[in-house]
Amino acid sequence: MGKRSVVGDLINFRGFVYGPVNEMGVVALFAMLSEELGFIIEEVRSEFPDCIARRKVTRGWERVTIEFEYKSSSFRRHGHDSSSCDLIVCWEHDWDACPVPVLALKAHLTDSQANVPGGLRRPHVNEPLEIRTARVTAGGIRNGYIRLGLIDSFWPQECLGGNVKPAAKHLIVDFEGIGRITTDISGRHKTFRSAHAHVKEFMRAHKLRAGDIVEIVRIAKHEYKVRPAEAARKSDCPR
Repeated sequence: MGKRSVVGDLINFRGFVYGPVNEMGVVALFAMLSEELGFIIEEVRSEFPDCIARRKVTRGWERVTIEFEYKSSSFRRHGHDSSSCDLIVCWEHDWDACPVPVLALKAHLTDSQANVPGGLRRPHVNEPLEIRTARVTAGGIRNGYIRLGLIDSFWPQECLGGNVKPAAKHLIVDFEGIGRITTDISGRHKTFRSAHAHVKEFMRAHKLRAGDIVEIVRIAKHEYKVRPAEAARKSDCPR
């Protein structure tokens, strides 16, 4: 009995009846779309990175190194060096903290087919998220605060309040597993103002201890997410 055939979701896109189920399907689909996406392919190879291409920019064609993956998170699982890759091309983007720009073909095709009859839009590339880390302290667990550290361009200045006076604009902060709040930054303490109850609940829910690391992810200009850091990152934040 032969090996059973397994296919992806139905996409009915040109010569592709089904979506990719592996990296080779991503390579084939990208090759079909490359010209419309603004790329010309110079080399496809077996070693990392998989592809050398040129991308259309204002002044000409920029050299781009590309790694193909079925899911973007496979880049990390395969142990690739992010400093040696300009772009991940994948079918599904499932790694929010990816340090490399990502072109997810599934999202691109879905968006293009829904909104642009007869042609594909310029691709949307997911740029790496900005992430800060903060170390949990015993006082923070007891009193419900997270020290934000340096207040620089990572934070909108209009959301920085005084010691007592609130800021001109609020931040939206989503504590993973707990919920979203609107708050600002206390100028004196460099913490989220009036967020003590949410911070305490967040610490309890994730069983955080003094010395653990949390990540603060910038989602948009006034929107952030606070989540426990991956274990591998817990040594990245200085004490």
